[in-house]
Amino acid sequence: MVLTSFHAEADAATNPPSLAAALTLDGYRTFFGGGGGPTPWPPLVNSLAASFFSTVLVLLLALPAAYALSIRRVRKWTDVMFFFLSTKMLPVVAGLLPVYLFAKNTGLLDNIWLLVLLYTSMNLPIA
Repeated sequence: MVLTSFHAEADAATNPPSLAAALTLDGYRTFFGGGGGPTPWPPLVNSLAASFFSTVLVLLLALPAAYALSIRRVRKWTDVMFFFLSTKMLPVVAGLLPVYLFAKNTGLLDNIWLLVLLYTSMNLPIA
């Protein structure tokens, strides 16, 4: 995929892909402002900020829990692990309406902090 991003559009569409095709940066120039369209920088900065804050929050919450679970033996360890992993078994579609209603009622629609909260809640059980 990374190699294909450096090929011209005609070369990238060939099947099987040619490794001898000329490499070019035209796709990146077009994407990052040379194409006359909207600039991609604000969405990229938002994604980086949401990922950074979510990672920090997950670490702040997961490290004490991991330490507490590691220093003493937990009696029903399999039940604890099942609880952590069961949060990953809910289909995403089943959670869309409650998340939307929560965001609407709390004023978090179109807000980066909703992304931080969602990323944290998705990644905390596996941290």
